[in-house]
Amino acid sequence: MDSQKITLTVQSNGSGLYRLGVNTLDSATLFKCRGRVVKLILSEKLSVHCKTTCGVLCDSKGLWFRENPKTKQLYRKKGYDLYSKELSSWIVENEFHLYKPRNPTKLYFDVMRSEESFILEYQSNAHNIR
Repeated sequence: MDSQKITLTVQSNGSGLYRLGVNTLDSATLFKCRGRVVKLILSEKLSVHCKTTCGVLCDSKGLWFRENPKTKQLYRKKGYDLYSKELSSWIVENEFHLYKPRNPTKLYFDVMRSEESFILEYQSNAHNIR
């Protein structure tokens, strides 16, 4: 099992709930495709399962499509998001959603992965309180 570090960014989903954003490079090189199952270990007592959502579609080899196969328009490069209601609650309980405008809280995780699974363990944060 390989291990590395990843930084995720707290984001509003627009309806009063929160998610974690994955940057474009990590989305393309680490997760590769939407729908990958991710286990987030947030504390000794709390872990949450979610999937990579949003972002660019990929082919069966994990390569991102440059354009929409139906419309032929180029995709805007966008990283994936990690979301669940439990994750949103944890973000709010820890006040990570209370950040300065345009300066969201960054959360640091260790990544343990194999070919089929991703486990991200919370380590620390850079919390930019309002």
